[in-house]
Amino acid sequence: EYFADGVTDEIMNALSHLDGLRVAARTSCFAFKGRREDLRSIGEKLDVTTILEGTVRRAGSRLRITVQLVNAADGYQLWSERYDREMTDVFELQEEIATTIATRLRGTLRGEAEHGRARSGTKNLEAYELLLKGRALQNRRGRFIPEAIACFERAIALDPNYGQAIAWLSDSYRLKGTFGTAPFAEVMPKARQLAERALAIDSGLVEAWATLAAVEEQFEWNTARAEAMWDRAMAADPRHATSRSHRALWGFMRGVISAEAAIAESRRAIQDDPLSAWIRAVHSHLLGSIGRHEESITEAERAIELDADSFMAHWNRMRGYAWAGQYQRAIDLAPSVMGISGRHHFVLGTLAWVYGKAGKPELARAVYDELEARSRHEFLSPFWLAVAASSAGLPDRAIEQVARCVAERDPLVCWGRAVPFWEAIRAHPRFAEMTREVWD
Repeated sequence: EYFADGVTDEIMNALSHLDGLRVAARTSCFAFKGRREDLRSIGEKLDVTTILEGTVRRAGSRLRITVQLVNAADGYQLWSERYDREMTDVFELQEEIATTIATRLRGTLRGEAEHGRARSGTKNLEAYELLLKGRALQNRRGRFIPEAIACFERAIALDPNYGQAIAWLSDSYRLKGTFGTAPFAEVMPKARQLAERALAIDSGLVEAWATLAAVEEQFEWNTARAEAMWDRAMAADPRHATSRSHRALWGFMRGVISAEAAIAESRRAIQDDPLSAWIRAVHSHLLGSIGRHEESITEAERAIELDADSFMAHWNRMRGYAWAGQYQRAIDLAPSVMGISGRHHFVLGTLAWVYGKAGKPELARAVYDELEARSRHEFLSPFWLAVAASSAGLPDRAIEQVARCVAERDPLVCWGRAVPFWEAIRAHPRFAEMTREVWD
């Protein structure tokens, strides 16, 4: 399945670089994979006039790819073709299919040599397959990130100049920092170095520019450089919805853009990729951060409808109810979210906060004790240790963790300005002085 996804992705990438051709976002397209849905309905949901569909079959070293181009308005087939090839021909095959489709759609293919090339980035088939598998794992987040890293590293060992694999490896390390599962000083500089290496190979890799922007924003706390990097990412791909949504959320958290501007950007990301559970979950978090709690919960529920396994969607629904003051509802949701996430510290920290707000400090203390015990043998974000300690009525321990946040450059310290989790901590007499470096 990941191989078929990769073939599809490469063809989409090639088509999206053709002047005058608008291609729906990857996540939204993949939402219809394997579903028997009326093509006219799909056309309406994606706001497209033409649909490409097909199958990939593999037997040993042989590939059979069938494709058909369909008019979304009436369901009539415009063109179909079958390709039988050896696996070693897969890169040329992707380009051939993309070129044929573009020719059929527009009569002539302008700028084929410059724009129509599938972005394989390697001619090593094993490295390519490892990239595809790694991307599929990384998109699942959580416990799958180490497996994704292993795939990317093996791909790069096979082809040291594989820019796409290096860019995805870079973002994997950035994710470990953002989600607080590895020491920030260890993974964030590594993410930056890898992104720069990828861009030295291919300056058009939007994933690498986005990683650089995130590192500057979340770890270096350099707003000006972060904005410049986000500009480069959006210039590389103006419809890269994931980058746009992340820029909106973190820009608001850092106080760089207003709530209204952040919401507008986030809504545009949804418009570009309407069926992405991740982007809707990020939008939910943004809505909650500006106090629009009912809308935040609704958006999280929409994300769950799109992807029932999305950790971010489920966590944001729980967080949405918590911030809306519906504490018991948040508590009721906690066991299922912990099951999905493997008792992730995002969920436990949120649960501690809910217990504290619900007047159950003894339960908040139990959650804090679990997090504190785990932190002795695994890395956990000090942001959530601070939340749990504060909720358990341990202000001095909470402020110690805030000091760690600043000293170790926890990306989530940027959230402390805007989100309710640090309400009680902000009242501590040492708090303002500690966070001046981050917030001023």
